[in-house]
Amino acid sequence: MKIKEIKVKTIIVKTNLPDGDFVINPYVGCIHGCKYCYARFMKRFTGHTEPWGSFVDIKNNAPDLIPKGTNKYREKSIIISFVSPIFPQITDWGKIINETQSFVDEYWFENLNLYPSIKGEIFSFLRKNRPELVEKYKKIYSKNS
Repeated sequence: MKIKEIKVKTIIVKTNLPDGDFVINPYVGCIHGCKYCYARFMKRFTGHTEPWGSFVDIKNNAPDLIPKGTNKYREKSIIISFVSPIFPQITDWGKIINETQSFVDEYWFENLNLYPSIKGEIFSFLRKNRPELVEKYKKIYSKNS
């Protein structure tokens, strides 16, 4: 497993995701390499020669790239999407939410079902800090959805 910190030029990029205009990905890569993963295509943007599932790049300057005091994204939808599972060892998702909630419209934690041990922690954070999102996330991550 190769985990490295990288510097990026931008953190907010145009997206084709159905729910937003722009997306923020705090890191890219994965430790699983699932064959059904929708994000495998992201490897072509990384410069890695290793197979998907054997690397994670942490965008360590991401907080510095969040625009402050700008109207550039006014009337646009911004999503924070994790193009890999949330890693308890390296992801401070609470801090990410707290620092971006004033301009981010939605958070995609695609891997809640992969890491049941942190699902309760995430919902606890949402109940305390963003109670209006709890029911939405319960619906998204129910077994029948």
